[in-house]
This record gives sequence, C-alpha cells and structure tokens, in this order.
Amino acid sequence: MKKKLLVITFIITMLAALNACGPKIPTPTETADAFLTSIKTQDKEALATVYEAGDLDLLEAAAESDESGDTNEDSGLNKVYEEQMIPKMLDFDYELSNEQIDGDKATVDVKFTTYNIGDASTAFFSDYMSQALILAFSDASEEELDSVATTILSGKLADLTEKKFEKTATLSLSMKDDKWMVDEIETGGDLIDGLTGGLVTAFANMEDALSAWEE
Repeated sequence: MKKKLLVITFIITMLAALNACGPKIPTPTETADAFLTSIKTQDKEALATVYEAGDLDLLEAAAESDESGDTNEDSGLNKVYEEQMIPKMLDFDYELSNEQIDGDKATVDVKFTTYNIGDASTAFFSDYMSQALILAFSDASEEELDSVATTILSGKLADLTEKKFEKTATLSLSMKDDKWMVDEIETGGDLIDGLTGGLVTAFANMEDALSAWEE
C-alpha cells in the first residue's frame, strides 16, 4: 500500500512539473510590449502575431484615411515623410501600467513620451499657407509649391530635438486562440495621437482651419 501511495505521489509530482514547464501565455502587458516594440522596429511579422488587424500605418491612422500613401514618391514632401517624420515618429518611448483583465478582455495603459510632431506640423501648416497664398498670385507651379512645403516641413522637423510630448492612452486586448491579441486600433483616436506625437490633434485643427478659410 505504501508503495502504491509513493507511486501515485510521484506521478502527481511529475504531472505538476510537466504542467509548470508547459508553454506560458504572455500576459496582456507582455503582449502590449511586443506590439509596441514591433511598431518601433517595423517588424511586420512580429506585429501580425500580436495585432488583430495585422498591420498598422501610423500616418494613415492619424489622418483617418487611406490617402497618405498616394503622395508622389518623387516629391520632396514624401522624402521628408520617409527620412525625417517617420523615423521621429517611431522613436517613441513608453511605459505600461494598470493591466486590467475581465474574462477574455483586457486593457493596459500606455504613457507615450515622444517628439511633438503635432506642433511641428501645425507650425508648418501656418507658415506654408502664408507663403502659398502669395505664390498662388504669381502662378507658381506645383513643383515650386512642393519645394516651399518641403523646405518648411523639413526645418520644423529638424527643430524637434527633445521628446517633450506626453500622452497616456489605453490599449485594448482580447483573448483569441488561447493568446492575447491587441484589438484593432481606432484611427484618429488617443492611442494613435500618442504614437504620433499629437499628429491626430494637429490634423483635426488643420481641417478646422481649412474649413473656416473656405467659408
């Protein structure tokens, strides 16, 4: 009898050990960290494993449209986006906190610290509109207008040398196929605003200014 008890105890111990050594499901916080890291490094394969939508274009999400990719690839502005704006946008810092789990749903707070790209874009818009109005009366070509816009935006972005923008947003996750996945992110929302250094707010303000000017 004692031998049987020893055997049973041994089997139970071994099963418990095997169970403990099994694959560990990443927590919502760990999944959020993997999600943000994959954005920073532009690792699309890694992003697809933790993000429900599979891919995320920050400029499109900030502008709430799918037209950001339509910029002429040879334009000066496109080069500024690729060589100055995107690298600064991806150079964000973040802190994760306040993990909350409710069944198969979870949330994690993210505090972003990054460059104030929104303020730079707003300043660019103001300066460019002033000069564009003058150039419009002189029948300036699209190439000339593009050159002016490129020079102004490049200068504004070059002035961003410190990360002074801070914003806290909430990341939502869902349990799918026995692992946590980041829910598809709302375009033009707080999380994108934090990721892009206030660009969502800047776009909204520029649209309001354009609407008022057209009236």
